Amino acid sequence: MLDPLGWDGRLDRTPLGALRTAWRPELELSISLSRTKGASACVIGRRCIVGVDIEAIDGSVDSQAIAQMQFDPVAAALIASSEEPERTRHFFDLWTLNEAGLKALGVGFSRQMPLILGLDPPRITGCEPPGAHWNAHLPPCDPGFSIAVAGLAAESGRVGLHQVKTRP
Repeated sequence: MLDPLGWDGRLDRTPLGALRTAWRPELELSISLSRTKGASACVIGRRCIVGVDIEAIDGSVDSQAIAQMQFDPVAAALIASSEEPERTRHFFDLWTLNEAGLKALGVGFSRQMPLILGLDPPRITGCEPPGAHWNAHLPPCDPGFSIAVAGLAAESGRVGLHQVKTRP
C-alpha cells in the first residue's frame, strides 16, 4: 500500500510520454487519469505503463462514421455489422480501449496510431515497444459508462486489474 503522506505529488513522463510518479522511482509506478460527465477513473501500474479511459455512453454519436475514420478495418466492420443497442456499446468499448492504449503510449490523439482492437476478449495489438506486450481490460461498470484499462508490460509481465469502484 502506498503512503499518500509520503508522496510529494510530483509527476514526470516515461520515455513513451505516459505519466508516472517522480516519487520513489524504484517503485516504477505509472498513473493514468480519465474523466467524463458523471464519472472519473484512476489507474496506477507498477512495473508497467498503464492507460485508462472512461466515457459516458451517448447513443446520439454517429458511431459508424467515427469508427470508419478512427478504427482499424476489423473494428470498424464490427461496428457496421452490429445492431443497436449493441452497436453503441461496442463503439464505446472500442473507443475507450483505443484511448486507453494511446494514453499508455503517451501520445493521446496527437497522431494516428495503428492500434488493432478487439472485444472478445478485449485486446490491443500494434505499436508495442520491443520486449513489451499489451494487456487490455473492459471492467464492469455502471451501464451508462464504458471503461477500459490498457497496459504495456515486459514479456513476462501481466497487467492485472484489482479493483474498480464507481459512484453516481
